[in-house]
Amino acid sequence: MSLLEKTIKFFTIELLGSNPVFVNVYDNYVDSGILAKDRNYQTLIVEVTSNNVDISNIGDYEILYTIKNSNNYIFGTYVRNVKVVDIISPIINLIGANPLTIEVNTQMPENINETNFYGAIASNNYDNIVDVSFNTDLNINIVGTYVINYYASDSNGNFANASRIINVIDSIPPVVELIRENPIIVNINTPYNDLGLSALDNYDSSLTVIEKTNININKVGI
Repeated sequence: MSLLEKTIKFFTIELLGSNPVFVNVYDNYVDSGILAKDRNYQTLIVEVTSNNVDISNIGDYEILYTIKNSNNYIFGTYVRNVKVVDIISPIINLIGANPLTIEVNTQMPENINETNFYGAIASNNYDNIVDVSFNTDLNINIVGTYVINYYASDSNGNFANASRIINVIDSIPPVVELIRENPIIVNINTPYNDLGLSALDNYDSSLTVIEKTNININKVGI
């Protein structure tokens, strides 16, 4: 005779809680139990005769209930399935500033996980080690705003992501060099042709030099 037939003919069960039960790994689990009555609606004794639930390890477990009366007559058994799962995503911690500002043409570290310059590490409630991957459109040779996207996934498929803003800037002024000596002495009423200056920049290859002067060759002065 099947358990279902026994349930219908000899006793009824009121399930407390759900079946199956999903429990996150390491969370405390207190079983809700079941209630059972015989055909005369008398409350029966329910004993947990087997419980192999291990909340520290992901897996499928069973709790076995035995239903009996005060005379120890066993009416039957009932099984609750307990599934210990991991539903917690990794936590990504960025190393270094966010947003991060760097000078254009700065050499960046090749391995972001071996430097405090710009990297990320991930922690997880279940896995001891969770790798962090990343992608980015960063171009350190062009001034602009970029994003580094970090990704982490644990062994149970829980996913996390984080982002860092990178501002590539040019804050270094051009280097200016005067052509000809300074100061220059010019005789009054003598034509003067200034040779200007040269300018070099770490980023811009073409610079515009604007000349302003108050020279009056017909008047003595500085």
